[in-house]
Amino acid sequence: MEDTLTKYGFVNEKDYSKLIEIIRNANRLVEVHIDTYPENPLLSSDSYMLLLRTVEKRARILVEDDRLIFKRNDIYGTHFVNVLISKIKECFYKMTGDCDEYILNIQNIWYKITILN
Repeated sequence: MEDTLTKYGFVNEKDYSKLIEIIRNANRLVEVHIDTYPENPLLSSDSYMLLLRTVEKRARILVEDDRLIFKRNDIYGTHFVNVLISKIKECFYKMTGDCDEYILNIQNIWYKITILN
């Protein structure tokens, strides 16, 4: 699997340092796209399906008590992602000039996060 992700330009991140660095340096995101899959979306499979897609502009991202939290830019501060960092099994990232992409496996659910700068 890692070979396939490397072919697409992703790097395996064992300690989540790039993910944490982005979180610490960005309190407001221009735009974020989060897709949720039951299996890795970049592996060739005929049966994978998109479970959920969310696109938010000017969202906030933060770390609180071992949680990775994405909040909407609304008066309620609605959480649209709230997961435990310690439960991340795999983390792959790819950084380009205009966006950062992450593929996370959290308790056998795959998240593809695209952060537009």
